[in-house]
Amino acid sequence: MNIVYDLRYASEHFPGIGTFANGLFSALVALPTSDRFRVLWNQSGDGVRFGRVLRTEHARVEWIDTGESPLGWRAAFATGAILRTVGGDVYLSPFYLRPVGSPMPVVLTLHDALHLTRESGSPAGLRLRFALAYFYARGADALLTVSEFARQDLVRRAGIPAQKLHVVPNGVPPRFAGASSRPAGVPSRNAVMGEPVTGQ
Repeated sequence: MNIVYDLRYASEHFPGIGTFANGLFSALVALPTSDRFRVLWNQSGDGVRFGRVLRTEHARVEWIDTGESPLGWRAAFATGAILRTVGGDVYLSPFYLRPVGSPMPVVLTLHDALHLTRESGSPAGLRLRFALAYFYARGADALLTVSEFARQDLVRRAGIPAQKLHVVPNGVPPRFAGASSRPAGVPSRNAVMGEPVTGQ
């Protein structure tokens, strides 16, 4: 299978989603399959901190510098045009923005419905843009989210069809195998309670 993976979201603008995007991509490439990846990235943007590291390490990965930002009012149209050019069997994105006019099945990740709530502090205009984006995301072929709580919240707040939402929990990086040591300047006893520091 040829998977078009959008790594442009691994950027300083999205520290959390960027970490997720990079981690998911690293895990997919490490699987013992023959899948090939066409990875969208933007060399001129700030989304290359992960891409530079991975770029030369995987024989099954083709890097495609789109020259396009994955954000902004024209991003969905630009990404659709890119997909019509590069080809592939499926488009997989760690973000919720559905490309317009994609020639292949689309799988998006909806992390939460936070920006749809007044409690988030998001301006009304931003909440409206998110609502429109989530409405359009319903047309994707499949939608991923990170927890059962997020799934229920997206169904309730964003009106996402429950049957399209698949929970794929976030993973954690492998535990560091080296011996632990106390950083310089950290006291050997709990400064507040006067108790020994645990885990040493």
